[in-house]
Amino acid sequence: MTVGCSMNAGALAFRLGLRGMPVAAEAGLVERDLRLLAELKVAAPTCTSPFVDGGGAGRGSPRPAQWFARNLRVAPHHFVLTESAVGEYNTNAKMNPPCRAESDRRAMLEGLLDGSIDCIATDHAPHASHEKEQEFDRAPMASRDSNRPSALPSSCFIVSTRSRSAG
Repeated sequence: MTVGCSMNAGALAFRLGLRGMPVAAEAGLVERDLRLLAELKVAAPTCTSPFVDGGGAGRGSPRPAQWFARNLRVAPHHFVLTESAVGEYNTNAKMNPPCRAESDRRAMLEGLLDGSIDCIATDHAPHASHEKEQEFDRAPMASRDSNRPSALPSSCFIVSTRSRSAG
């Protein structure tokens, strides 16, 4: 489901002629990880994922017992950026897993604020500019800016805090 995918599956990927990664590809992995953790009665983090399905497999999963420490992680670029950051083939927005729709971004923010998402983490594998400055399909997935992960969350929470106090 993910081989050859460059971005989120959807209208933008279709318009750009790029193969999109369906949410189901991540949903299955997150759901599998949560089932295994519960069955094995171990504490471990899930993979870093923008998949929250508006409160589905990730946020909506119960913690069945005290021994089960589910640990949902999201990366800064996943709760700040959306698939629209790809714009016209912006390779700096090519991530794995890809940035998703606005509804997913908002669900991640809600999860961070209500505590159902436990951790902000990134594998942060930056690439040199010359690696990212090529055709979208050929460019590696990940950011080229080594300072970007730390800058994204603060700008997001400033916006989020302003939005909440204005409402």
